[in-house]
Amino acid sequence: MGDLFKRLTAKGINYWQEEAFAQKELVQHAFSERGADGDFNLALHTGDEPKKVINNRRVFTAALDIDMAQTVTMEQVHGLNIAQVGKKDCGRGMYDYQDSLKATDGLITDEKNVALMGCFADCVPLIFLDPQRKVIALSHAGWKGTVGGIAGLTAEKMVQEYNCAYGDIMVAVGPSIGPCHYEVDRRVINEVQKFAWWQKVLTPTAEEHAMLNLWECNRLQLLELGLKEANIFVSGLCTYCHNDKFFSYRAENGRTGRIAAIIMLK
Repeated sequence: MGDLFKRLTAKGINYWQEEAFAQKELVQHAFSERGADGDFNLALHTGDEPKKVINNRRVFTAALDIDMAQTVTMEQVHGLNIAQVGKKDCGRGMYDYQDSLKATDGLITDEKNVALMGCFADCVPLIFLDPQRKVIALSHAGWKGTVGGIAGLTAEKMVQEYNCAYGDIMVAVGPSIGPCHYEVDRRVINEVQKFAWWQKVLTPTAEEHAMLNLWECNRLQLLELGLKEANIFVSGLCTYCHNDKFFSYRAENGRTGRIAAIIMLK
C-alpha cells in the first residue's frame, strides 16, 4: 500500500487520503470505502434505490465537511471529455443521475468550495492538485481512458486553461484494480503496445493475454509530460485484493456498487 495513503475515520465513515495532498491544507479530498455492511454505494446508476444512494452521499460528504449541494459529478463513459466546472454546476448529478454532466470523464476547477466527485469499481481514480495556481481536477481512467491518455489530457488542460506548470502538479492514483488481478486480452494489448514503454506495464500470461498495470501506465504518461516523480502518489490499493474494503467490478462479476473519489478547494 502507498506509504502516503492513510485510512481515516470521521463521523463513523472510513476513507483514504493522500498525505502529501492533506499537508498542503488547500483541499479536502477522500477515496471512500464500501462500508462495514458492504453496501455503502455512492453511484446512482448501479440499480440501488436512489434514496439510499443519495443518503449515502449525504453521509459521506458530511463526514468530510463538504456540502453535498456544492458537489459536481458526471456520467462516466470511458471517454476523454474533461469539463471545466464552477459554482454554476454545483449539485449536478448528485440527486439525479440524468442531471450529471453528460459523457464526461474528467472535471477541473479553480473555484473554492466546488467539490468534484467520480465513482469507481476497479477503474483508476486520479485526483490532481496544483498548489501554486490552486487548481484541482479529477479523472476516471479505465483501460480505455488510460490508453486514450486521460491522465495527461487532464494535466494539459490544467496548463492550458489555468496556466499551471507541469512541475507543480500533484497527482494521487487511488484504489483501483492492481497489476496482480487485471488480465487483459489481445484487443487491449494492441492498444497498450502503442506506448514505447509497453513492456514495463504488460506481463504476458497465457497466449494472447497479459496482466496490465494501469497504475504504472498512468504514471509513465504523466512523467513523459513533465510531472515530477516525487509528485505522483500511487495508493497501491487493489480493489480486487481488498474487496472487503472496496467495490470490484471483476471480483463481483459486474454487479456491484461504487466507491467515490472527491476533491474540493477549501
